[in-house]
Amino acid sequence: MPILMIRSDHIDVPSSFCGLLKQVGDGLRREIERNLAERGLGLNFNQCMVLRTLMLSGPCTAIEIAQAIDHTPGAVMRLLDKLEARGCLHRKPHGRDRRALRIVFRRRACVGQEGARMRRESSDAGRRNIRCRRMGEIAYAIDPGPGFAA
Repeated sequence: MPILMIRSDHIDVPSSFCGLLKQVGDGLRREIERNLAERGLGLNFNQCMVLRTLMLSGPCTAIEIAQAIDHTPGAVMRLLDKLEARGCLHRKPHGRDRRALRIVFRRRACVGQEGARMRRESSDAGRRNIRCRRMGEIAYAIDPGPGFAA
């Protein structure tokens, strides 16, 4: 029985291959969501993708974020509203376009309420370690690096 072939950029790709890619993507997303939940970060996958984009690219517009994470501008605006309410980012006027806003990642605020509680309970000497560890947990949950094995 012949395999259904799908033309994609002039390359014949079996439809089963496309299904396999979707399963792999869905599995990775579930693993990242599980990792985020275990670490108690209070962030979902899409929120992490926005923060990752800001960490890697620096300040950018909502349209640039939408393109980077393959979402609609409306969906990105809702994500930005939630992240701004948590203090993970803030919006500031764009330097050249008065209609646009630059989205800026707030590294210190993004550690969350748990990080704030730990800082209050810890000594002054331990505060920097707690902040660094928490930011490391967020970064690892988003992108565990080349040595990651499920």
